[in-house]
Amino acid sequence: MPAPLRREQREQIIALKRSGYKVTEIERWTGVSRKCIYFWLRRWEESGDISAHHRAVYQRATTAEQDAAIVAAHEANPFKPTRETSSEYSKTYKKILTILLSSIEPKRAFSASSYLCNKLSKVISKVYFRMRRLMQKYESYKH
Repeated sequence: MPAPLRREQREQIIALKRSGYKVTEIERWTGVSRKCIYFWLRRWEESGDISAHHRAVYQRATTAEQDAAIVAAHEANPFKPTRETSSEYSKTYKKILTILLSSIEPKRAFSASSYLCNKLSKVISKVYFRMRRLMQKYESYKH
C-alpha cells in the first residue's frame, strides 16, 4: 500500500487541475494513481477541504479496573467459561477473550508447543531440501 499523500502533493493536484491539466497528465507528472487524484478532486469540489481525515477514535469498551477484575477472576478459576464472564460484565465474548489474551505474558504465550512446532518445521525443511538434492543427483545420473 502506498504512503498517504502529503498536503503539498494534494495541493499540487488541485492546482494542476485548476490550471486545466487532464487527470492522466497529472498522474504522469505526480506519480499518483488516477483513483487517488479523483478522490482528492471530489473532496475538494464537495467540501473545499484537502486535509486528511483520520479514523475515529473509539472509546474503550471496558475500564482498566474491569480488565484487571476479569483477568483476576480467570486466574482464580482458569476453567471459568468466558461466555459466563461476558454475561457478568455485559460485554461480548470476543471482547472478554481479547482482554484475556492481551493479559498473557509473551513468554507464556509462546509456550513449549510453539517451540516444538518451530523445531519441527526446521527439521521438515532440512529433510525436504536433502530429498530435493538427492532427486537432482538422481536426475543427473539418469540422463
